[in-house]
Amino acid sequence: MLHHIPDVGAFLAAISRGLRPGGRAFFLEPNRRFYLALGQALADIVALLLPGHQGHPDGLQPLLNWLAQQRLETLHQGNIEFLSTLEDKHQFTAEQVARLGEDAGFATSEAIPFGPDPTGASTLRGLLGEIGLEASVVETVTQMMASIGPRYMSLLGPADAAPTLLIWLTKADVAIEPPPRLPLVRPPASVPDPRLGGVAPWCHLTVVATVAAGQLELHVSGWCLSNLDIEWVRVRAQREMRNAPVWLPRPDVQRAMNPHGHYAPWNALCCGVDARLFMGPAVMGGGGYACSVSLVFAGGAVIEIDTPKVFPIGETVSLWV
Repeated sequence: MLHHIPDVGAFLAAISRGLRPGGRAFFLEPNRRFYLALGQALADIVALLLPGHQGHPDGLQPLLNWLAQQRLETLHQGNIEFLSTLEDKHQFTAEQVARLGEDAGFATSEAIPFGPDPTGASTLRGLLGEIGLEASVVETVTQMMASIGPRYMSLLGPADAAPTLLIWLTKADVAIEPPPRLPLVRPPASVPDPRLGGVAPWCHLTVVATVAAGQLELHVSGWCLSNLDIEWVRVRAQREMRNAPVWLPRPDVQRAMNPHGHYAPWNALCCGVDARLFMGPAVMGGGGYACSVSLVFAGGAVIEIDTPKVFPIGETVSLWV
């Protein structure tokens, strides 16, 4: 249940207060590193299967939808405000569990692998059945996992070779004053260069400005390819800033723009953007609305996109990177 709760730290602190001395709390929660490895393997498999699905790959759509949802949740771990809009909000690592338990006042906090599945085969079978994939596609994907899965699953250590973590929290036998904690000091983070992913980002976006009930609305759609994960397409207008997440399934982009695999399959398959951003009361100037558009990458890098001086009402403005 923890992965459904926006503020896990506050919830665990409440659990800690409610337990008697020496009391314990247990949770079964998804293992983030395991699902990252499984998602990478499945993205490689889908990329290989796409050429055999002409037109829209209906048979693969449930798997594409799962990959997109996983990507959305993974990219925004830690962003409680955004994750609160999703049903499944968190996946956990052992280090995160230790920190959460300590902050909540528990004497011990452990993350124990539950249901080891080092190859991912057992978890995959359950997942493919749950998302409603056709039997013939299930058989194909399962067979391909045997050869492609080890690329990623073999990189997991013993503590992460299971889809679930048993989170075991213990309250101290007697009330004790916690020692003062030193502030966590991190070295200054260097902002990664998006071009270091092997090839430069490649994006096509369209923006349409409309006014309804006196409010400016911008419809942002398109796709963004990059080997460094893109979290948002960020739009600024009228002193307002809004973010459109990059995550929707776009198998057409993988097929047309990434046939030689210059971009990671998961990044290419789930690179779509389609969001309506409400920018407040419309204030026209110069025959349209001044907007700026940028790409925001995981790690903090930002690329500003060249845009027209104004976006006319009702006209589609095309932007390329």
